[in-house]
Amino acid sequence: MRHSGRWLTYRGELYHFEAFGTAVGGQAPLWAVIRSGEIVGTMLVRDREAERDFVARAMRWLDEVMGTGDRSALDTRAGD
Repeated sequence: MRHSGRWLTYRGELYHFEAFGTAVGGQAPLWAVIRSGEIVGTMLVRDREAERDFVARAMRWLDEVMGTGDRSALDTRAGD
């Protein structure tokens, strides 16, 4: 079964970005960022964002959350 949302492999682990709701104040939609079935955080959704722009932004977000700055961790292959 395929889930909705977007997928990204970071440091050898698959992350799922799934629609989650809205930020505090109800103004901005959020992605729930999930790894191994657990939410690791939320990231703002940008409407009509190109895939390459999403990947670059998501990688920066993951770098910040995971405390790394290693650009070599990027792997854009989608997961099922």
